[in-house]
Amino acid sequence: MGIGAALTTGAAFASFDANPRDLLIEGRRALWITPNNVRQSPLVVLLHGLGETGNAKAGAYAWWDRYGLRSACDRLSSPPVSRITKFPYFTDDALAIVNEKLRLRPFGPLSFFCPHVPNAQTPAQAKQFATWLVQRALPNLRDRGVAFSKTMLAGCSLGAFIAFETFAAFPEAFSAIAGVQSAISTRSQDRYAEIFANAKLRGEQIYLSTSSGDPYRAPTRALVSTLEAKGLAPFFHEAPGPHDQPWLAEVGTVELLMALSR
Repeated sequence: MGIGAALTTGAAFASFDANPRDLLIEGRRALWITPNNVRQSPLVVLLHGLGETGNAKAGAYAWWDRYGLRSACDRLSSPPVSRITKFPYFTDDALAIVNEKLRLRPFGPLSFFCPHVPNAQTPAQAKQFATWLVQRALPNLRDRGVAFSKTMLAGCSLGAFIAFETFAAFPEAFSAIAGVQSAISTRSQDRYAEIFANAKLRGEQIYLSTSSGDPYRAPTRALVSTLEAKGLAPFFHEAPGPHDQPWLAEVGTVELLMALSR
């Protein structure tokens, strides 16, 4: 992903009451974020993009800081949601829909697990990470005495490719799958659609998003169309903007959390 988001000054919203913890699980760094005063919540595993694969701390903190997870949780916890950057990526119509949904049902609570992701470019490389995540990391969290009502998996760019491959290897471990500006090829939609269908997902358990300047817009749209043809119409959002972190911080992460919280 690109450079960090430029937030406008004077943005006012209540702080998301959460407890971020820096973990090291079998040599891999991760950030674990749980809402305070909540005994049980769904867990969202968030996988970052290529830009942070070379630095363990940057990867673990990518979603929380660079991708706008912290500010998205703040904004959704204290509606109405408004724009926080100078970029016009959040349209008036999209904002109105988000705020109407928040009026009907408050946001959260959600917990988040954000591990450092390797530069896995093939299904075999991604499966190595998937095995660590499902067989080592998630049991480690459970051993800490916190129960999760369900576990959802999401990724951005390269992280979405790795998320899809992780789901392919361990579909029983996750109740939902999401990809934001997913770094997949135009030849992959049939395979992923078949994987999601075989896992007996419902359409509302799949979330996909892209943007007007996303280089992976075409394969994302193709995957949406293939899923729809199988009767698995996913949650889908497309917004103006490029494939970068300011887009994520402004609109991409907010829309992702809205979908997962449903």
